[in-house]
Amino acid sequence: MIFWSIAAVITGIIAAVFVAMKYSPKRRAARFEKNLAGIKKELGDIRFFTVGTVPADFERGIAAMKKARWIDAADFFKKGLGKTSGLQQAVRFNFIGICCYLGRRVNEAPGNFLKAARLAHESGDLEGEGAALGNLGLVYLACGEIDKAQEYHLEALEVDRETGNLQGVAGDLGRLGFIRQAKGELDAALEYHQEALKIDRETANQHGVANDLGRIGLAYQTRGELDKAQEYYKQALEVATDARYRQGMADILGNIGMVHKERGEHSEALRYLLTALRLFMETRAEAKVVNTLKNLHILYRQMGREDFTKGCKKHETDMSNLNRLIRLMEKLDREQARAGATS
Repeated sequence: MIFWSIAAVITGIIAAVFVAMKYSPKRRAARFEKNLAGIKKELGDIRFFTVGTVPADFERGIAAMKKARWIDAADFFKKGLGKTSGLQQAVRFNFIGICCYLGRRVNEAPGNFLKAARLAHESGDLEGEGAALGNLGLVYLACGEIDKAQEYHLEALEVDRETGNLQGVAGDLGRLGFIRQAKGELDAALEYHQEALKIDRETANQHGVANDLGRIGLAYQTRGELDKAQEYYKQALEVATDARYRQGMADILGNIGMVHKERGEHSEALRYLLTALRLFMETRAEAKVVNTLKNLHILYRQMGREDFTKGCKKHETDMSNLNRLIRLMEKLDREQARAGATS
């Protein structure tokens, strides 16, 4: 099982943001932008756009998002729908879609993103339309509906190219590459990833560079070229670490762990996966916590540790007392390291 799976791709390492705050009071705008910047850094590939004034209910929604209270945030954004129209409504539908996805109401997300894209298009805001279309593609990709994901990412790519949004173009190319990879078209996937990498390097988008390098590594890992995969993962980890992007680091650490697992190097695999799991918990990336637990489940089964296998399986659906399980797993890791040092 590849660590960086379709189920986990929704929170990658790039965000494209369009913010027009010129009508907001200076202090309020600064606080809003600070909160939004923190959220976009953690959520990566998900794309935001805002416009005009920032009503109090919208600020409360952003504050709730910062605390990962996704459904509360969606409710705040919904409150002002009846009082807004056009582009302001598009902004709200986009945020509601984001919160529905992250709040495990995935079936409600596409409809909100579609409304956001339509309203942004009707308002002549192509950047907003591109953001909403990109989010539609992300949700369908995360749900494994790769044909729909491809359709919307191609639409987003066309819009982003028209507006000259290079970060958006690079993100679209990267995810289209991931889709081609999921279809087994690895050569085509690598072409997309290399093109995205070129753009991200030219625009000094370090999060994007780390993402692209990681995706190239994943393509080689899928091919079974583990040395080449590890080489790209190492580069990606260096970039993500320098950029202080914790979820990006966690993604790559998890992938390195899976390379070690494929090589039968269980102790090394365990160490990397546990580090990734801790980082995902710290950044409240619940979907990736679940994905990592599934990979640990497989690893412990190979190691013959049924006690931990059952624990990982249980916590995939019930995360209460997960910290206790992690401490036990880390204790096993330390014991194995000591045993290896004395042997």
